[in-house]
Amino acid sequence: MNRLRTLALAALAVALATGGCGDPEPLPRVSTIVLVTVDTLRRDHVSAYVPAGGTVEVATPEMDALARRGLRFHDARTPAPLTLPAHTTMMCARPPAVHGVRTNSASRLPARTERPWPLLAEVLAEAGYCTGAFVSAGPLVERYGLSAGFSTYDDGALDDLRSGGYAERPGDTTVQHALAWLATTPRARPVFLWVHLFEPHQPYRPTYATDVAQADAIVGALLDGVTRARGSDVAVLLTSDHGEALGTMGEPSHGLLLAEPVMRVPFLLAGPGIAPAVRTDPVDLADVAPTLARLAGVPFPTGDGIGAGRDVLAGPAPASRPRVAEALHAFHQHRWAQLTCAVVNGWKLEDRGDAPGRRRLFRLDETARGQDDGVDATTAADATAPADALRAYLRAEATGPGGAGAPAGGYGGGGPVGRFLDPVENGRRPDPYAVVADAGRLDQIAQVVLADPAPEDRLRGALREVDALVARDPGSPSVAFWRGWARRRLARTPAHHDEARVEFVRALDLGRTDADTLLLACRCALARDDAAGALALLTSWAARVPPDPRLAELEADAAHRAGDATRQQRAGTQAAALRAARRTPPRNEVCR
Repeated sequence: MNRLRTLALAALAVALATGGCGDPEPLPRVSTIVLVTVDTLRRDHVSAYVPAGGTVEVATPEMDALARRGLRFHDARTPAPLTLPAHTTMMCARPPAVHGVRTNSASRLPARTERPWPLLAEVLAEAGYCTGAFVSAGPLVERYGLSAGFSTYDDGALDDLRSGGYAERPGDTTVQHALAWLATTPRARPVFLWVHLFEPHQPYRPTYATDVAQADAIVGALLDGVTRARGSDVAVLLTSDHGEALGTMGEPSHGLLLAEPVMRVPFLLAGPGIAPAVRTDPVDLADVAPTLARLAGVPFPTGDGIGAGRDVLAGPAPASRPRVAEALHAFHQHRWAQLTCAVVNGWKLEDRGDAPGRRRLFRLDETARGQDDGVDATTAADATAPADALRAYLRAEATGPGGAGAPAGGYGGGGPVGRFLDPVENGRRPDPYAVVADAGRLDQIAQVVLADPAPEDRLRGALREVDALVARDPGSPSVAFWRGWARRRLARTPAHHDEARVEFVRALDLGRTDADTLLLACRCALARDDAAGALALLTSWAARVPPDPRLAELEADAAHRAGDATRQQRAGTQAAALRAARRTPPRNEVCR
């Protein structure tokens, strides 16, 4: 037993021995701890959460069985309706404004030496656990930093994106890899296993409900395999990073709004010493790490700031516990207003910027599937507690160690996320709830533009549609980006390619400073034999776009066309180095 683990166990023993009468009884140390995260799983699509007489959208017998033999938490929430920020919160017990990972593909978790708090896998590895993670989609690939502490981190060698959507692998394949790894771990060693499934996420095959049913079956296969491999001394926590809007308030999927079907998640916990029950106290995804660390017999440092996690096995949280959340994706992609919310005592305050009617208060109805329009929070007495929580959350970003996550350099990131806007400036931006339908239209345009083959009449229709979006929303970098794509697909002459280049450069100027946008702008320049123009673009944006091997390869090609042998050689060397860095072998250390 190493020194850190000895001190941790001693500290926990002292805390339990000297605590007050409200302290929980210690649980036995569990030898196998399994975290299952089912991406994009709505709480009301797990049939165990459907009240008697309610509508069951899809049967989920495997998750229901888990709920019956353990704790079902009725009121669990996510701090962000996106995969990477929500999973980061699960692993570090801190909200996005503190840990700094605010959206997918555009930021990554700093290395352990650059942050003052650990991840769950790091704590459990120090306590002697074999740690393995098996993820199913691009937002969680190793480059984003959640692999820290895992001896094995299997992301299927997935890239970030593929054909305009997130790269993914079937959940049953992920589970096969996880069970194969589990079979290699010594029975005498404790194990922490994290398995992530992506089935309910778009695109559906063919519907959301069928994807949920498939995910449920895969969960059953996983848990059966774990029991066969490790016996009965297994604790399982199953949850989701966020739900799915399915059209609620006009949102087709998730990420843009903070409506209830997206913010509420299932949270099921079963294992040795855990009696079956239904809990209604407020739970947050930040509670995952301290709860699982408790099952391992080690404390987890959560801090005491706003949005900090707590061990749910220590007893029910008070109804007054504030839970905070943010949605910066609409700002990041479209420059619409940033959204934040706080929930306290059954009241939800949502802040869409400092403008009339943009701070709304909602009384949460446990039976409601959606969310009404609420009331103006400026005149509501019940807004005081959640308003105080939101102010604390904004301050946490300014003083927290995360603050702004490191640049990710991932494909399709859309540029840096940035920090919270001044409230007055935020209030000047479009309210995402008022314009969310345009995001759905833009998704449809993207599908047409990326189709292969793409009939010219459909491309021209997509271009007319995106032209209309530009007229309504000239400040959206995503609209400019897809207008450039449509023009590029239709380009037949040098002048046409230049029109597309202008749109991509406009997207860059509006804030979409990622490698994809710059790459497309440069390719348009090369398509009209303007190598000097491509090189000028690369020079102009080099300091604002993260290094990318594709950009370096294009620079070498442009330099060759321009007759600049020195720049060609330098760019070729950089491209090779960047490719080599991305070809790091999968993390797969043997657990002995």
